[in-house]
Amino acid sequence: MTVRRPASFSRFGVLLVLLTWPSFAVASEKIIFVTSIGRNGNLGSWPEAGGATGIAAADAICRAQATTAGLANPSTFIAWISDSNDDAYCRAHGLTGKKAINCGEASLPAWAGPWLRTDGFPIGETIEHLLWPEVQTYVPINLDENGDPVPYSFPYYFTNTDGNGEFRDQFTGCADWTSSDPIAVRAGSAAKTAIAWTDSDTSFCNRDLALLCMQPGAGDPVPPFQSDGARAFVTSVSGDGNLGGWPEAGEKVGTAAGDAICQTLAAAAGLGVPESYMAWLSTPSENAIDRFTYDGPWIRLDGVLVASNQADLTDGQLLTSVNLSESGDYLGSRGVWTGASGAGLAGGASCNEWTNDSGVYSGLTGYAYAVDGQWTDRVEYECSVSVFHLYCFSQVAYLFVDGFESGNTSAWSNAVP
Repeated sequence: MTVRRPASFSRFGVLLVLLTWPSFAVASEKIIFVTSIGRNGNLGSWPEAGGATGIAAADAICRAQATTAGLANPSTFIAWISDSNDDAYCRAHGLTGKKAINCGEASLPAWAGPWLRTDGFPIGETIEHLLWPEVQTYVPINLDENGDPVPYSFPYYFTNTDGNGEFRDQFTGCADWTSSDPIAVRAGSAAKTAIAWTDSDTSFCNRDLALLCMQPGAGDPVPPFQSDGARAFVTSVSGDGNLGGWPEAGEKVGTAAGDAICQTLAAAAGLGVPESYMAWLSTPSENAIDRFTYDGPWIRLDGVLVASNQADLTDGQLLTSVNLSESGDYLGSRGVWTGASGAGLAGGASCNEWTNDSGVYSGLTGYAYAVDGQWTDRVEYECSVSVFHLYCFSQVAYLFVDGFESGNTSAWSNAVP
């Protein structure tokens, strides 16, 4: 199979128009995928390992899967995985050793990537952007070598690699990938962005997990891209479950306070039509999805599509996470007040309709870095907890962010008549 860059992406109803999409040689594209197979942490026991053991077995498995899928240059694939001798960060550059000693180089290399999924969509920029402190992930790595979706029922792959690309030495990495004993190991997730692509959850070496496979070295630059639609963001500010108590709420209460917070932040950030923003919130008397009359699409401020319509927003599988703030900052794994189920319904507690900040009440929250149903429906917390953000969705599709649609020319240059 030859990976091609499409003129637009149609998966999940995506309309993502690339403003510039140069024609590069296939050999210079760097591909990344999650294996369609998964077995235990003794990687040498996988039939696809071909007799190799440890971290070499991981690479052999990736190459076997790439060959079967017909990917270009299958012998170049390696696994994004660390052991006690080699960090995944170094391996992504085609090097060995530890990041702490510059992977054996005179200075720390930081040029590996970007990588494309098997549908041709870039997951982000170079390796330094994908890891701490920037964690700028465009989309989750949720496709296998054949271009098929990774099932969100169990989206994990072995990495034992932290957010810096280094070996998680609190764990043994399944005894350097030779053990299938029930010992703990860190895994990445195909259902999350931010740093969770490499360091998401603790699993066990006796469980059947996949591997994350990539081609090391420098790839082609990611061209600019943008899609049309209404903007969506997660608030840069956070607070407790009494939304009327947030400074940005003015004198509003309940869900109206949530809307006011979104609109205040959108206006301060210079987003177009700030009055069109509403908070993604449910109460026992009102479903989050019913609050919106606009049917999509919604995009983040980096131009990546979140969902093409309300059906895509509520089917438990976003194209990407809503973890960019109103200023375009990547906020990573923040918690968000929602009260809404994955279907956008009143799925749980709502801090007495978002008016109470006591520990007596609780509110349902989601994860801003999740793309499965956990983006809105994860766990309930006491309403006194003040670290949760809000999701904000505009109800107006627009192309400009400088006030053009609203007639507000304050963001224009002094040359405006």
